[in-house]
Amino acid sequence: MPSDQPAIVAGKSVQWSVKPVGRTRHALLKIRDRKQRDVMICDLPPNVKCLFPKENLEFAGSISENEAKTLKEVFAKHSTFDEIGEMIEAVEAKSPELSKRMRDVLAKNCSRLNDLTPAAVDYSKKCIHFVTNVMCNLTLGKQLTFDEADKLHKAFKELSTEDQAALKKKNPDVNF
Repeated sequence: MPSDQPAIVAGKSVQWSVKPVGRTRHALLKIRDRKQRDVMICDLPPNVKCLFPKENLEFAGSISENEAKTLKEVFAKHSTFDEIGEMIEAVEAKSPELSKRMRDVLAKNCSRLNDLTPAAVDYSKKCIHFVTNVMCNLTLGKQLTFDEADKLHKAFKELSTEDQAALKKKNPDVNF
C-alpha cells in the first residue's frame, strides 16, 4: 500500500491515506487538482493494479474530461459488473463512441474466458467484478477498500496448478 506521503505525478499532488477501520483497512484517496482517470492509471496500489487487464487500463487512460462526466453520471446509477449491459446502454444514449469502446473492452475481457475450466472462469469473473467496482468507485470519488484484491490473490493460489497455468497463459498482462 502506498505511504501517507504525497506523491507527485505529472506535477499534481496525490496522497493515499490508509486508516484502520475495525479489521478492514480503508485506502482513502485524496486528490488535489487531478482527473479521476489519472488516478486510475498512475496511483492504484500495486496489488490492485496488477489485477487489471491491459485493455481496462488503456480504456481508463483514454477517457476525456467530457467522457469522464458521462461515466460519472452513468456509474451513479449502474456501478457493478452485474449491471454492465445497462451501464453500456446508458453510456450509448449519451456517447455512442464511448459505448463502442466499452463494448470492445468487454469483448476482450470475455475472450480471456475461452477454453478455461468452470473454476477458472468463476475466478476470472470475480476479478473483473472487482476491477469494474474499483473503476466505478474511483470515477465517483467513493471511498475504496482493497481487501478484495488480497482475497483474489489468495484465491488464485488455491486454484489447481492447471487452472493457474491456463489463467496465466490467457492473461499474460495480469499478475494474479
